[in-house]
Amino acid sequence: MSKTVAQVLSQAIEAEITGFTTYLEFARQTRDETGKNMFITLAREEVDHYEILRRQFNDAFAGKPIEPIEISQTEIAELVPKLDPVAERTAGAEGANELHAIKTAIDLERAAIDFYTEWSKKANDATVRETFRNLAQMEEGHFELLLSQHDYINNTGHWFGINQWTMED
Repeated sequence: MSKTVAQVLSQAIEAEITGFTTYLEFARQTRDETGKNMFITLAREEVDHYEILRRQFNDAFAGKPIEPIEISQTEIAELVPKLDPVAERTAGAEGANELHAIKTAIDLERAAIDFYTEWSKKANDATVRETFRNLAQMEEGHFELLLSQHDYINNTGHWFGINQWTMED
């Protein structure tokens, strides 16, 4: 069965609501200020995505042409240079809980990227295709941020793609 534009947009809206509530819960549970702020920023961006999708859903549901919506550059691009290393997260159960939150968030972002990428290819409406392409790129930024946090916490020697140490150190 093929999905209508409204059905696909509705599914995307639900995913953004899930992301928002999940990130707020992670922010509430995270004691580290940098981690808390990262999750709050991610939650705020999920609300922005929700608003974009809701407007397009309303147009599609009403049978109107879907209006293009300009998607601004993600705040994550601005946030990345401001993040401080968070080595204290690696200690004890608290660090384990935050690491679990980051792993869960990585899974959420990967699913969002896959969803938006798939539907950017399938959608019949050019405006919806473009919206999904843009959202996939924004979710990729979230994914990269979370992956970098995960790598740093696990002492992989990388922080935002930069080697923290080498064999020569």
